[in-house]
Amino acid sequence: MGRKKLEIKRIEDKSSRLVAFSKRRTGLISKAQQLSVLCDVDVALMVFSASGKLYEFCSGGTNSMKHLLARYEAEDRAIKGHGDDLIASAKDMYAAGDDGGGGLNDIIINHIDSPQHETLPLFST
Repeated sequence: MGRKKLEIKRIEDKSSRLVAFSKRRTGLISKAQQLSVLCDVDVALMVFSASGKLYEFCSGGTNSMKHLLARYEAEDRAIKGHGDDLIASAKDMYAAGDDGGGGLNDIIINHIDSPQHETLPLFST
């Protein structure tokens, strides 16, 4: 006997929703732990319940969550800095007429010159 296919939508019954949250949260944390051990990677997982309670998992020691978040923020800054280099390179290529047939450069230039540039990040986090 197979399992019934579950439609992905909000569970209306509060009791069933809490049970599903508890089971899925436990399963997600278990998978994060397995990923960390099997692949020798650093994993940080934060889940906030509907009531605002924090559940977290972090591979490593007691200060690992702060350490991994600091690494994430440093990587995010590096990516954004690299994005600025990409935009400058694309703009230079476009100005020189070497647009490679349009495409990506046109998109980047249009993005740069758009009035909403500040609210439209090139790289999303």
